[in-house]
Amino acid sequence: ALRRHVLTNTAGYAVPVLVGVAAVPVLLNMMGIERFGLLTMMLAGLGLAGVFEFGLGRMLSKTVAE
Repeated sequence: ALRRHVLTNTAGYAVPVLVGVAAVPVLLNMMGIERFGLLTMMLAGLGLAGVFEFGLGRMLSKTVAE
């Protein structure tokens, strides 16, 4: 049972990464290098905002639940 859970968890991380890597050439052809660069910068900014969130969502959920 543990092996199955480990494989499922690993696949849950690996599949989105593989899909994202496969989507890069398609997006480059569809959008062009300039728009793809802008999209990449915006997604990087969103990722950075998630890093600096400091668990506010969890804190808010806990406070509302109490």
